Amino acid sequence: MNWEEVPGLLDRLAEVWPGYRARDGQRQMARAVAHAMDAGLNLLVEGGTGVGKSVAYLLPAALSALEDDRRTLIATSHKHLQDQLSSKDLPRIDALVRDLGYPGLIWTTLKGLPNYLCRVALAAEATRPDPHPQTAAVAGWAEADGHNGEFDELPFPIPNDLRTRLSTEAEECPHERCPRYGDCFAMAAMRRAKAAPIVITNHALLALHVAAAGRLLPGPFANVVVDEAHAFEDAATRAYGFECSSYALRRLLYHEISGKPADKALLREAQAALARLDLEVAGRLGLTTSARRTPALADESGAEGPGALGSRQDIEAMPGPALSSPSASRAMLEAPLTAGSDLADLLDALATDLDPDHRPVGDRYPYTQSPFELDAATMAQLSEAEAAMLRAGKRAASLADRLRTICAVSDPLLVYYTETAGPAGAGLPSYTLLALPLAVGPFLEAWWEEQATILTSATLSDGHSFSFFSERLGLSGPRRLMVPSPFDYPGRTRLVVTPVPGQDKGDAAYFNRLADQIARLMDAAGGKCLLLFTSHRALEAVWSRLSIMRIAGWKLYRQGDGTQTALMATLRGGAPDERIAMFASRSWWQGVDLPGMRLVVLDKLPFPQLGDPLVAARSAEIERLEGHAFRLYMLPLALIAFRQGFGRLMRTERDFGAVAVCDARLPTRQYGARFLESLPEDIPVLGSSDELRAWVRGMT
Repeated sequence: MNWEEVPGLLDRLAEVWPGYRARDGQRQMARAVAHAMDAGLNLLVEGGTGVGKSVAYLLPAALSALEDDRRTLIATSHKHLQDQLSSKDLPRIDALVRDLGYPGLIWTTLKGLPNYLCRVALAAEATRPDPHPQTAAVAGWAEADGHNGEFDELPFPIPNDLRTRLSTEAEECPHERCPRYGDCFAMAAMRRAKAAPIVITNHALLALHVAAAGRLLPGPFANVVVDEAHAFEDAATRAYGFECSSYALRRLLYHEISGKPADKALLREAQAALARLDLEVAGRLGLTTSARRTPALADESGAEGPGALGSRQDIEAMPGPALSSPSASRAMLEAPLTAGSDLADLLDALATDLDPDHRPVGDRYPYTQSPFELDAATMAQLSEAEAAMLRAGKRAASLADRLRTICAVSDPLLVYYTETAGPAGAGLPSYTLLALPLAVGPFLEAWWEEQATILTSATLSDGHSFSFFSERLGLSGPRRLMVPSPFDYPGRTRLVVTPVPGQDKGDAAYFNRLADQIARLMDAAGGKCLLLFTSHRALEAVWSRLSIMRIAGWKLYRQGDGTQTALMATLRGGAPDERIAMFASRSWWQGVDLPGMRLVVLDKLPFPQLGDPLVAARSAEIERLEGHAFRLYMLPLALIAFRQGFGRLMRTERDFGAVAVCDARLPTRQYGARFLESLPEDIPVLGSSDELRAWVRGMT
């Protein structure tokens, strides 16, 4: 690939893309990406909103495939970006390269196994004494044409617990040893990916692939592009950590194994050990289980020193990317969980008991080999019921391994804790046991050197330096490029600083003042608003106080009242001057593309919360080794999250509006200047809703 010619090819896109206009920043990025791919380099690119980052890496990836036979893996953190790349951007790149005389480009999207319907799991659900009422409809859809078996393609919604039962995970799937391997949806997606020169996946799957020493995805890949790369550390932390949820354990012991020919006494022992684990976890969380009921099989997941710079009171809830639920109760695990270790041993015994190799040979089991070593001809004799039993055995072995590691609480490089979401109610709520690494950089260092890797996002720096990001991910000496946004921020945006006092108390009086200030800002903006909160508590408090604004014609929506996809579609459908407001936290601070916003409100500066055990442990480790955890860890995280929240406003060059910050620390604390400096240059600052109203009137 002649990387110096790539920027010029972008001008040809206008011939196949109506309305397309190449930008200088996009040309600069495309040239740098092409050079990195051609030379096998690692490159960090921070590209402001509107640069057109996806096209700037897709064109070099296409040329690398067509000219040099080099495959590219692209990973994003959100499905909507995967869909945009696959259905919008790549077809236009394909039209361009065809126009240049190249053959057609081939690409595909690959997701994790739980995103695909498992035919064996579907058969198992259908044979239950009380199958879910929608099982027959799902079965009919599975046999129809025109889809890839992804749950997102279902023409009707299904509850989370049914989706969980109808899917599988890598550690329990027998892959080519499954009797339905030939028509497996997930394996068909894997075969398409193996043949495609460009594969689109997600951060979680890429991180698991790296943790599995490159054995998970159908490589090799000469180039890897990590888009929305600011969120990749969270995915890597999960991939190199261990998790075990009470829902997974209950699903296994009260559903998956209960109907299988496993030792009943052994199963009862395991169920009793789980009950003891519930009590032990409740004790660590300070909860009571006196009214605990028999575990249900419904979806219990609930899903969806600082020195002069600051003090502990400055560190508030961070909206995301976050590893925990916004309403989670958490407790560090500082001593082993005895009941968990006992349960792990019993799960291992159940896994062995479910392996047909350990059963007497007879008509039902006409072989003596382990089923994981059988040839295809022998495996064809397995029934779907037997395949389901093997899946349950593998699941038990995997949960045993994770549970044993977590409950031992023995590795100083891991952070051990448990969390539960929601109120305890009539019994112990669902909980998750976790053991996550203090740092993922050491795990990733060698992998970065295996291929050309391009990491890009609108926020990889704190506004000035990439050092924090590159050090956290173990990147040594990558090339760096900052490409500013082409948008007219000074002319079309305003920063409104409206401090609300009393946030350190967080009492009813503070929330009254906050709600009143936000209402004034909404009225002044007079159009679509995105209200971003740093805690679920603040969101609910303001929501309850502002619901009355419906009387004035406002349409109000709240995170959790529908799927994110549905809520985003509703907001996109509204005109910029329509009185519509979205109350959100966590995931809405990043990756949300909503053109036409008139106002984005940030209730507080998004510092991480010290109540998060992982944040607390990482801060303590930095203090132990280097000191200044606030400056070296807390502040950079908050700056990146702040820039992400600010970026929700301007999504197209036609947009105009304001970002309002209600945090009283912004104008008073020394570090407040760092937040202001992290924003695009020369944005005028307003000091009241009245000033905002006057500016909006002048723009309309």
